[in-house]
Amino acid sequence: MKHTALTKKVIELMSQNNNALLEQFNAATSTEESNDSGYYVDFKVNNNISPLSTSKLPSIIGKNKDGKIIVGFVMFVKDGYVDCFEGYTFGDEKWPNSDDEISIEIAK
Repeated sequence: MKHTALTKKVIELMSQNNNALLEQFNAATSTEESNDSGYYVDFKVNNNISPLSTSKLPSIIGKNKDGKIIVGFVMFVKDGYVDCFEGYTFGDEKWPNSDDEISIEIAK
């Protein structure tokens, strides 16, 4: 995956000590598709892993070095299992040249 390190950091922040989310992420197989506007990661999780007790996970935003919100992240959950993760831009923004340019936090 092109965005593996960033995706892992976002999911760790999103988990807020939700061990089931981290367990699913670490055990899943995944494929990624990306373009100038963001990327998607589709997950396949073995159902021997514990399901999530909630599908409500926080949205995460990413800011540039000037503090401007430039990207967002959301996890889609289906039947208690991670299904798809999306990193997206706002408006006409293009995805930054490097994921290292993005500072992440929970959206307020």
